[in-house]
Amino acid sequence: MLVAVPAVESGGKYYMSPHFGMAAKFVIARTEAGRYEIVEVLQNPHPPGQEGGGRGRAVVEMLKARGVQAVVALSVGHGAYRHLQAAGIEVYYYPPRRGLIPIEEALQALLQGKLEKAQGPRELE
Repeated sequence: MLVAVPAVESGGKYYMSPHFGMAAKFVIARTEAGRYEIVEVLQNPHPPGQEGGGRGRAVVEMLKARGVQAVVALSVGHGAYRHLQAAGIEVYYYPPRRGLIPIEEALQALLQGKLEKAQGPRELE
């Protein structure tokens, strides 16, 4: 399964972005047999700070075109969640906490069945 994680980069490493649509990048990983492999890192097609709507839709279209089947996120807004559902992309929420969360930690939690499958949008303050 191809999984996308919204990410920020710091010191050459990737960490979970606090908000799906405003993430600078998306790390794409292939999961199989209890393992993962990072296969691609994509730039957000609608960069943070850019004016106008449609950010969630643009991101979802990019992920769908790459064959992504699931997203692991800290939060997903209403519009992006609606577009993910329409695209058939499952959403899993990582438990929010303070500090940087390495992408590897999020992917391991997914593989270990520790993440909550989304029942709706979730926006963090």
